[in-house]
Order: sequence, then C-alpha cells, then structure tokens
Amino acid sequence: MKVKLTLLFMFMICGANAQNWKDLAQNDFIKMKKSLDSIKEILDPEKVKLNELAAKYSSDVQMQSDRVKELLTESGLVYTNWKNISTFYQNKLSKDEFESLNKEYPIDGNYDFLDKPQETVPEKPTTFLLYGKNELMKLDDIKDEKMKKVFENIFSEKSQSNLGKFEIPGHKQKIPVYLICKNENCDSVKNIEEKENCLKCKIVKNGNKVNGKSNNWYKDLTFEEVSIEISDGAMVDIRVVLIDEVNKLKYYFENRIPTSLLKSTRTGNDTYLECSFITSIDTENAYNHSKCNLSYKVTLKDIIQYYPNTGNNYTPDDQNFIFPIPDKEGQESNNRRIYQLSQDTSLQNTVELRTYTDFIGLFNGSANGIVQLEGKANFFINPFSLTHYNIYMLKKIEPFVHYTKIDDANRGLTLIPSSITGTDTIFKVKHSLEILQKSQLEMGFLLNAFSFKYSKEYPFKTNIYFPVRYNATSISNSKENNETLKMVGLGLGVNFEFKKFSNFGFNLSTEFTRYNPTNRSEIIINPSKFWVFSNEAELFYYPGESKNQSVFTRFKTFYNKSDDKDSFFQFQFGYRFSIGTGNIKSK
Repeated sequence: MKVKLTLLFMFMICGANAQNWKDLAQNDFIKMKKSLDSIKEILDPEKVKLNELAAKYSSDVQMQSDRVKELLTESGLVYTNWKNISTFYQNKLSKDEFESLNKEYPIDGNYDFLDKPQETVPEKPTTFLLYGKNELMKLDDIKDEKMKKVFENIFSEKSQSNLGKFEIPGHKQKIPVYLICKNENCDSVKNIEEKENCLKCKIVKNGNKVNGKSNNWYKDLTFEEVSIEISDGAMVDIRVVLIDEVNKLKYYFENRIPTSLLKSTRTGNDTYLECSFITSIDTENAYNHSKCNLSYKVTLKDIIQYYPNTGNNYTPDDQNFIFPIPDKEGQESNNRRIYQLSQDTSLQNTVELRTYTDFIGLFNGSANGIVQLEGKANFFINPFSLTHYNIYMLKKIEPFVHYTKIDDANRGLTLIPSSITGTDTIFKVKHSLEILQKSQLEMGFLLNAFSFKYSKEYPFKTNIYFPVRYNATSISNSKENNETLKMVGLGLGVNFEFKKFSNFGFNLSTEFTRYNPTNRSEIIINPSKFWVFSNEAELFYYPGESKNQSVFTRFKTFYNKSDDKDSFFQFQFGYRFSIGTGNIKSK
C-alpha cells in the first residue's frame, strides 16, 4: 500500500505541468478518502469480533488482535501519505481552494482509529489476571467497560475457579530489613559498625522501639523479585531478591519451613525470611564477606501476601511462580501489583484417572488383570505444618477405586474340598492371597497420618499412612450362580517420594495390611485372617507442566506372611487419561 501511494505521488509531481493542480488534488483526496473508508468498513466489524472473542475468553483472541493491529498499521500508512500530500497541495493551491477540498473530502477527526490518546499512570494497584501456564492479562488493558465488567464477574470472588490473589510490592518499593543476633559475644566483633549492630541486637529482648520502628531495624532495601513453590496448599519454598542501591549489594532471602496459604493472612507478620547470602552488583568492587555474629531477616507480609477469596479458601494445585511475571508495564510501575490466582476445577483436573496394562498378564498368561482402571483424589484435612517444623499431622485423605478386567478363564479362585455334609461339599480357598490377585474391585482410602521432610533442599519426602481397603473377587469363573468373596483390610504403610525433576520422580511404598474376609456362603469356608506384606515402586513422568498427560511404570509385590509359598507380583505400564466433560445445555 505504502509503495503504491508513493509511486502515485511521484507520478503526480512529474506530470504536474500538464494538468491543473486543483484537479490533481481533488483526484488524490478522493483516492485517500476511499482508502480510509475501505479500511474503516473492514476494521469496525473486526473490532466488534475481537470484543466478542474477549468476552468469551476464546483462544482466537490473539489471532483476532493481530488482525486488528494489521489494519491499524495499514491505516497509519495511508494517513501518513495523506499528510504528505496535503502539505504538498497546500503550497500549490490557494487558501480558499485548499480549504474547499478539506471540507468536501474531510479526513482529520473523522476516523477515530487514527487518534492516539495518551496513557495515564493508574493510581491504584495494577491488577493482572493469572491463568493457565502463567499466562498474564492486565485488567486495565480491556478498554471496553462492558467487556471489563464481564471479566470482573468471571474472576470475582464468587467464581469457583478463582481462589484468591497474590499482592507484591511495586517496582523498587522499600522493604524494611531487620537484624538477627546469632551470638551475643559482641567483643569478638572487631568492625566498629558491625559491633554497634551487634550491641543493638542485644537490646531487642527489651522490646523497645525507636522512632516507631523496632530497635532491631537495620535498613530499607528495594524490592526486585520473589519466587514461590506451592505444594499441598503451602508455600514450601520462598526466595526473595532485594537490592541495596547505595552500596550496590544484592541480598537473597529465603524461608526454612513451609507457610500455609490458608493461614497467610494471620501468620504473615510472624513469618520471617532469613538472608542466605549477599553478593555485589558493583562491577568494579567485590563484596567483602566479613565474618560477623549477626544476620538479616524480612517479614513475609512485606514481600508477598495471599488473600483467599470468600468461599474459595481451598488448596490450589502444586505449581511455581516468579513475581513479577514478565510484563514491561508492570515491572516499571511503582504501584503494588496484584495477581489473581485462577484454578482449573474441571473433573479431569481434580480427579486422577489412570489406566494400566499388566505386562505379565499379557505375555505370561497369568491371572493378573490385563486391563486395570484406577481413580483417586486428594482431600485435605489439616494442611498445616507444626510450628517451626516441616512436619504435617493428618494432612490429607486419598479415596480410591480400582477396577480390574480379568479373562473369564482365569477369573475364578482355586478351591479345594474341605468337608462333605450329606450331598453338599464345602470348599475352601487354596491360597488366600489369590483373593487379592484376582480381585475385580478394590476401593478404600489412604489416610496420611504423618508427613515430613528433613529440609526443603532434600529431594525426597516421607509419608506414613493408614490404608483401609475393601476387595471383591468372583469365586467361580462361571457367570451363572456366581458368588463374590469380600475382604476388608486395615494396615500401616510408609511411602517415600523422590524427585529428579519436577515432572520426573520415583515413589516407593511398603505396607503391612491385615485382611479379614467378611463373606457369608453356604459352599465356601472363609479363609482365616492373614497379614500381607506388599511393596510398590513407581516411576512417573509428564511432559511440560501438565500432569494430565502423565505416564507410569509400576512394579508391585505381595507376600502372605502366613504362607511362605503364597506370593505374586505385577509389572504394569499406565497413563493418566481424562473423561470429556462440558456444560449440559437445555433444549
């Protein structure tokens, strides 16, 4: 477009001597106005379409936005050429002739998309909408008031998917830093300034304040960045970067114990982040790591605050955040920043559904189920660690359902005669553990009684749990007059969670369970209660950040403590799948 208009303009100049200037100007003004009218005719419906997609939060918003930007760019080129041509003809025509053309073919002020209003700095905190894989949208970027109202309703506290919001300091906001006394033997400190600070620390126990600040106040540093890891409803890893612009130093702070999101509004004042190390940002002078008997701390509430929305004070999924999320306008703003935490509450995200294929059942012809389906979910009971410790008591409960498809030829239990009463024969199960091996249905729950991690730097976690299991097994492989043998199991287990990366890990479980058959049958004698020692080792992996595409390799062993010859094992490959769910529309 720009090339065509430029060539036209050059041709006009070359042929100006042969034509009347007024006729040339009129012809060019008509062409320019037609070009802008044509763009306006296309642009207006495209802008309406963009607003409609934004209201529905469609994935095509970005594509439509690029289309609108392309049209605006094209209109800008036409407008620039019109300005150049207008200036040229203003020098060639009389004042009355030029004004007459402008009135007959008006352009300035008649095309709102050519106007560029100045942006104003917001006085209130900048609010961002945080969704998906750390995707970011600035609420103030939605200029249409109706569209903004729609988004405010979608992400309001009544929304089931919007759990709460994080608030962090503005760009280079001052953060107070305090002193911690590690050793009260201040005589061993030779540096005068450090010795004064050490003596200052000793007075902290008196609880006095100086000029309205705690007497252990050290200095104010400027905020740069905070990163958090959320696991089981707690901020288990918090890392903060503060800058000393005067001395050109960078301070790194971090937590030692988890901090619950659900209690952060009440515990933020009493939770401290300690300085882990200091480095120099001066390219000419290195930082002198002088040994002294004091360190520094900041309060959590000065760095990051989480406010759960009313009615949505629940534990979010495990995820990591780095605030501020890269956004040029947000980072340069001195206002405090707010990030809305949106949670996917669909069935496929809240309930973990798996399917397994047993390699041994496929290739060895054993009675192991060739296809197994499993569903489970976590419900938190007490997601709060003990004070000053990375220990949880009765953290959560995990209900589960396990269904196994077994070939008809292998479905029945191995029975042997026990006694003969008249014409009836009473049977008993030859191997009690076969009831578990050929179980078609297993359900129950795992109660996480005790969970701890020695330190957040360690890549493994230990869980002690109480399993409650219910099993149902077909006694015979016949589909007619078939009975089901049922058992209830109670036990104790320990689980170790290891992670190489956030999406690749290894789980190892050991469990002792006592099974009690609860069946009532006229043809079979219930087996005696028996103890089962089981082990499970599982590798898991999921690509990217979504756990909905996880794959598993699992190896399980079962051993009957009452019968040395009664044991079996399973080797399975599985993956997580989802059931398509959507809104049900009335006809």
